[in-house]
Amino acid sequence: MIRNLIIQGGGLEEDHTPRIEGLRGPILNEATNRLQNRRGTVAMARLGEPNTARAQFFINVGHNDMFNHRNTTREGFGYAVFGRVVDGMDVVDDISRVRTTRVDRMNDVPRENVVIRTIRRIDP
Repeated sequence: MIRNLIIQGGGLEEDHTPRIEGLRGPILNEATNRLQNRRGTVAMARLGEPNTARAQFFINVGHNDMFNHRNTTREGFGYAVFGRVVDGMDVVDDISRVRTTRVDRMNDVPRENVVIRTIRRIDP
C-alpha cells in the first residue's frame, strides 16, 4: 500500500509467500477500456510490461491519472480498471493509513496483516 495513493492486495499468502494455487498465466491488459483510475476504482496490478498482471489488484485511494492508459508504449499503457468500491470506502481509507514496513524486497507492507475476507460482485 502507498499512503494516499493505493492499497494493493492479492497474490500473496499471509506470510508473504507467493500464492501459487489456482494461478494462471498473465492477463491481457485492458487499460484501453477508457475506465479511469479514480478514487474507489479497482485495477489490476502488474509488472513493468503491460500484459503481466496475474493475481494482484489495487484500489485507488485517490484520483491517479498517472495510471491511466495514454498510449501503447511500455510506459504509457496504464493499469486496467475492472471494478469499483460501491460500499465501504471508509474501510479502504482506514487500510490506507495503517503503519507499514519493509519485508524482504517489498516496501510499504502493513506491519500487521490486513485481510479482506469478502468481496462480492454486483451485476450492473
